[in-house]
Order: sequence, then structure tokens, then C-alpha cells
Amino acid sequence: MKCQHYKVRYPIQDTFIFLTISFTLELGSNVELAVFDVSGREVARLVDGYCSVGSHEVSFDASHLSSGIYVYRLTSGVQTLSGKMVLMK
Repeated sequence: MKCQHYKVRYPIQDTFIFLTISFTLELGSNVELAVFDVSGREVARLVDGYCSVGSHEVSFDASHLSSGIYVYRLTSGVQTLSGKMVLMK
């Protein structure tokens, strides 16, 4: 996925409890990366602050969550990108 200022690689489940979300910024900016359950409740805030230009990788410990579908939302500047990810335990 690609937007004007950043791109996100589809989240990869490393183990039964960890997901890795990678994103690349073409411009440094304040970034918010959050994960929501299907009812819209925020279950994790992974990034909330300034990120520099370049590639970033965030590991997400999902051990406290049930198997299911979750939505991540990445906001950088005035742009927002969201996508679905599946957690299987």
C-alpha cells in the first residue's frame, strides 16, 4: 500500500502472539499507529510521536487478544491509512 508520504507492508504474524507492522515514511512527521478490534475499540497504541524519514518496524505483542480480525490505522500528518489483519493463535 502506498500513500503520498508513506507506505505500509502488510502485517506479518511472527509467532502465535507477535505481529510486525512495517512502514516507510518519505517525510518525517508525527505518526500515530493504533490497532482496533472489529467493534472499533482501540486495543493498542503502538506509535504516538515523531518518526524520522525512512523505514520503521513495530512489533505488536497480541498475547492478550483473542484470535480474530483487527484493524490497524496509521496516521502521518494529514493522511490516514488503515487495513485489516488476522490474528490466529
